[in-house]
Amino acid sequence: MPEIFVTGDKHGEIEIKDLSLRRFPAGNVLTKRDFVVILGDFGLLWGNPPTDTERYWLKWLSEKKWT
Repeated sequence: MPEIFVTGDKHGEIEIKDLSLRRFPAGNVLTKRDFVVILGDFGLLWGNPPTDTERYWLKWLSEKKWT
């Protein structure tokens, strides 16, 4: 059965690190069937096109085992 984790605001690259495996060890056992939901401010993407830093974090998130 899929698991759902809910978190509050993640203000850009400062707090997105809260989802690193060191700070979020449950992320080690999650799969693509599991979800991590960010409620509130995300604040990671502002540029159109994205900046190099924004592209880095998009890639970082896309490589996570969870959705």
